[in-house]
Amino acid sequence: MEIYDDVFSPVYFLMMCAVIVIHYDAKKTGRLREALAVTFGAYLVAYSIYSTWHLLQPAPQWVEDVLAVTGLFFAIVIAVIAQMKGIYNGVVVRGAVMLAILSIPYVAISPYWNVSGHVAYTTAPALFLVWLDRKWWPVMVVPLVMLVNRPVVDAHTVAESVGGFVLAVVAFLTSIWLFEFYVDDRG
Repeated sequence: MEIYDDVFSPVYFLMMCAVIVIHYDAKKTGRLREALAVTFGAYLVAYSIYSTWHLLQPAPQWVEDVLAVTGLFFAIVIAVIAQMKGIYNGVVVRGAVMLAILSIPYVAISPYWNVSGHVAYTTAPALFLVWLDRKWWPVMVVPLVMLVNRPVVDAHTVAESVGGFVLAVVAFLTSIWLFEFYVDDRG
């Protein structure tokens, strides 16, 4: 079960989900190559920031969480700029806002409670994909297995795993609620 954490690490799972969302979004703009290039660049920036964790050893776990979220926020800024330039059509930024809504309480809680980022950051993008197009429902297996897996590999308690799941669901629902006051740009 420990290999599951590596294969479906949020760092890679988020990128996989982003590519799917970008393909969906860029079909409307006709700028798929640019969108993928911008996304790859944003991913490199985010991953570079996150990777500095290894230079700071030994450090508490929450430092890694803060670096991961800092990298994610830089990627979100790049996505917003790309949408302003017409590379994205709105769905990508909508997903980015959902991740920002998730990240703020996650970083605030992390120094005090080891809530599972693996569960939270696989659940939120999976929910977003299913919301975008129900044909993606099988991807929900990843966070559900992660929810069970984290306590099994002794990385988190059951409460910390469930906490990550609940945090992601609340962030997802909050983002949906927030955007329903504006235009529904899925179709």
